[in-house]
Amino acid sequence: MKMSKLKSLLEKSESYARNVICFLMTIIMGFLFIESFMHTMELRKSEESFEGIHYHSDNFIVNAICIFVVLLLLAVLVRYLEKIPTAIQMVGLVAITITLGVIWVMSSQSVPREDSMRVTRTASGAAKNDFSFMSDRYFSNYHYQLGFVFFSEIIMRIFHRGDENMLYFQIINVVLLAAAYMGIILILRKTFESKRIQTIAVVTLLFCVQPILYSVFTYGVIPGITFSIYAVLFEILYFQSEKKTKYIWAILSVLCIGIAVMIKSNNYIVFAAMVILAVVKLIRRRKLADLLYIVVAALITVNVNSAVCKMYEARSNVKLEGAVPMISFAVMGLNYPNNVVGCTAAGWYNGGYTVGNHEANNFITKDSAKASMEQIKERVSYFAHNYQEANDFFYEKNMSQWNEPTYSCIWLNIAGWRYKDAGKIANYICGDGMKKAMEYMNIYQMIVFLGAFVGVICCFKKKNILCCALILIVLGGFLYHMVFEGKSQYILPYFILLCGFSAVGMDYLCNQITERIKNRKKGVKQIGTLKG
Repeated sequence: MKMSKLKSLLEKSESYARNVICFLMTIIMGFLFIESFMHTMELRKSEESFEGIHYHSDNFIVNAICIFVVLLLLAVLVRYLEKIPTAIQMVGLVAITITLGVIWVMSSQSVPREDSMRVTRTASGAAKNDFSFMSDRYFSNYHYQLGFVFFSEIIMRIFHRGDENMLYFQIINVVLLAAAYMGIILILRKTFESKRIQTIAVVTLLFCVQPILYSVFTYGVIPGITFSIYAVLFEILYFQSEKKTKYIWAILSVLCIGIAVMIKSNNYIVFAAMVILAVVKLIRRRKLADLLYIVVAALITVNVNSAVCKMYEARSNVKLEGAVPMISFAVMGLNYPNNVVGCTAAGWYNGGYTVGNHEANNFITKDSAKASMEQIKERVSYFAHNYQEANDFFYEKNMSQWNEPTYSCIWLNIAGWRYKDAGKIANYICGDGMKKAMEYMNIYQMIVFLGAFVGVICCFKKKNILCCALILIVLGGFLYHMVFEGKSQYILPYFILLCGFSAVGMDYLCNQITERIKNRKKGVKQIGTLKG
């Protein structure tokens, strides 16, 4: 009797886990949609503020009209697009994304700056076998940056480019972005098995301009999320396959998440989501192969960055010193950036606390971590005794990140330097047309949040937890960035996932509109018949 109850509990564990994920995401997405419907956070660069967040209220009547019009147009458009084979839809999406991306890159002529500039210049040197950068305190502080240096070095060696002109790298970003879109479509195809949802996702991603404008940012964001998406896709294929080829999918999944974490350490959030999915499946299926998959993936992702560090240490004969502990970024994320020129939002970059704290503790990681933990305890204690201030802080922090509709994509194009004068398109969007561009992104963001909110509710009806793969990553991102250093550009990868997933909710809403139109037509016909 006890064994039967245990077996029943194990079988229900997947639905329990799915319900928990969906419940939490319903609250989060409902909150984000309501806020995007009522308010907007604007990121501006001015003489007084380099990265300034400005709050203003939206016209909710206009927003409501926009939602209705967009959904109506989408419902009509999808009826015709759905007839086009999925393969052609995806080819069209990839082709248009790459075309628009290349046009933007060539028009913007943006030059890497700050961390992006430092890392790409380092990779350029490494491609020429110059490892003097290993003596730079920067890489001792931030070991994890060497992962993207290694990835960039490989790209530069392949293309025989060691110069600082990053136009070709920006175009690679565009290609990887198109690949990411295709991966999202395939995930939706495997988890929801709906041609209509795939079609809507193609349309939704096609009108997503933020990542295209963001593609000039030569950093690990776009490459990292692309490899993460395929890691999740291959994991889904592994769990859905009963053939021997499933082990190939498992291997590819492990390799992709390892590369993703190496490129951008924030992709540990994706890895955590993958582990949760795998553990739930392990409990339900009780297969040794599933356990082996989790163990191997953990071993690779946990050790990949240290392996890269050791590789560069061996090539340079330079030993890296103690790194800044990750807990220090939580201190930054739990405080206001006081006395920092240009940063105004709660929990954003505050002028180098991480390095300052590390230096004050003689660059000893253990001591820096201890000092940071003490400051976190003090801050948590303060929040515990000041509920209203805690509420205001986290509200501002979450909104400044998630409800900033550009996700820094315009700011990144105007905040730095250029190879040469920008083209007409970039000059317009970053100049006279900026207000219109931001208004478009604001409406687009609101509709994506609405679709994602409804989509999460729809997932309650799904039996397989794999349908929650994308939103579980977003959940992890929301919780992580609520505590650690904040910035709206950090949210872009999660927004890309939401753009695709929102098709699930859009499908439901479009169906509701279509059914009401049909019922109304039937009612009119019946009245006409009765009168006749």
